[in-house]
Amino acid sequence: MARLVVRFGDKTQQIVNLDLPMVTIGRGSGAQIVVDDPLVSREHCRIRLMGDGHLIIDLESRTGTFVNGEKVAGSQILEHGDEVGVGKHTVLYEYGEARTKAKPKADEKKDTGEFWLSSLQDQSPFAEADDKKKVDDIITAGSTPALDASELKKPENQSMQDYQGTMVASAGELQRARQLALLMQKPHVKFRRDREAHTAPVGDGFEVGYTEAANVRLEGSRLFGKRQFRIEASDGGAEIQILSFWAKVEVNGKRVRGRNPLKDGARIKAGGKTFQFGAGDAS
Repeated sequence: MARLVVRFGDKTQQIVNLDLPMVTIGRGSGAQIVVDDPLVSREHCRIRLMGDGHLIIDLESRTGTFVNGEKVAGSQILEHGDEVGVGKHTVLYEYGEARTKAKPKADEKKDTGEFWLSSLQDQSPFAEADDKKKVDDIITAGSTPALDASELKKPENQSMQDYQGTMVASAGELQRARQLALLMQKPHVKFRRDREAHTAPVGDGFEVGYTEAANVRLEGSRLFGKRQFRIEASDGGAEIQILSFWAKVEVNGKRVRGRNPLKDGARIKAGGKTFQFGAGDAS
């Protein structure tokens, strides 16, 4: 069963098992999970059952809903370990038995909020949010008892038909969620452009540079090093190719040259921008 861990800073405030098809999070009395935070709207976001997973929907909140530091545009599928930013609170989404798996090695850890928070400095209400911790670091030793969502009060403005799962999500929400899910199954790159979060497939090649032909064109111009790097799928994974001797490209904080294999969650910096590579489920 999936559950939510509501945290403020290092303190776990509530743990809720998702035994209902829909749960609303907000500051007002109309929400099931009440978050006492002036940055949180009265009805901020909603988590709905979709198939064997869950979908998070922003309810046109004033400050926005974020997943791993990335602002949710309408709705988004949740994955185990996702950190939902609601005001200055963090809501950790855990799914099934996945939380019992062993920690990844240090060089294989998937980046979560740290990547997006560093990209969002001075751009969102989360710029000053408390540092987030990984899933295995914040599971409390029984100090906070878990409650079933069905034990919480039902919001007054939601009908029992909603709880019976007959209105799980709109057609538009489902379509966007399916498209995102398909994209995330294959090698992809996350980045920010004009303060908006984007996810692009690697496909036949994903190039970054100062040329118009680049998938992401960097700001400014250069006499040398106009083509910075290119990511290409390879047998069993993907690799990054540095396209110029003059290009300064870092992968996980280290400057690289030539061709290098990429691991899931690798952070790439070039031309003042940060990119995150995702291997996808199909890799």
